[in-house]
Order: sequence, then structure tokens, then C-alpha cells
Amino acid sequence: MSQSLAQTASDSIPKFDPKVKSALNMSDQMAYQAALRYSDLQIAKIKLYDLMVRNPEDLRYMEALGSLYFEAGQNASAALVAMDLLKINDKTQGHWKLLPMLWSNWALLIEHYLIMKVCTC
Repeated sequence: MSQSLAQTASDSIPKFDPKVKSALNMSDQMAYQAALRYSDLQIAKIKLYDLMVRNPEDLRYMEALGSLYFEAGQNASAALVAMDLLKINDKTQGHWKLLPMLWSNWALLIEHYLIMKVCTC
């Protein structure tokens, strides 16, 4: 009954022609790199989300998003990404790099969790 996020996400996404998918991925990766070069983190995040949705099996985009959140000081978002990565695959290396840094801000994480818990009731 338990499905990974990647499996769930890929079920509802239309299948692209491999050439079209490759072209879209290349375009989004170039835009992501340009956004990083010019410190436009909002566009960088958007491009990572586009890549994650189109390539749910490729966890490097989610790992990059978690790192981007962490570097921007958005520790709660980085922790949520790391926890999702753990749910998908506990052997992935990227999120293990994030977790020790995040635990140093455990109070913020607990506060965020409590706020989210109250908001979803």
C-alpha cells in the first residue's frame, strides 16, 4: 500500500516524448544555472520544481532544492525536503549532508512542525 513520492508523482504526469523531455530538461537546467549565477533563487527554485515534476525518479533535483533552501536559511523547508528524500530512499547521499546542519537548528524545526500540526487540524 505504501508508495514512494516518486511513484505517486509519476502516475499523474503525462509521458513526454524522450526527445521533448530531454530538450525541456536541458532548457530548465540552463535556466537553473543562470539563475544561480545571477543569485535569482526564486527562479532557481522554480526550475528545480519543474525538473522534479518532469523527472520524479531523479532525486538529484530534490537534493539540490534541499541544499538551496538550506543555503538560503530556509531550514524548515530544507528539513522537509530531507525527510521526503528519506521516505523515498534512505540510501541517497544528498539528504545525509543536510541533516547534521539542520539539527543545529532543531528549535526552528520543532517550531515549524508544531505550526504545521496546528494548521492541518
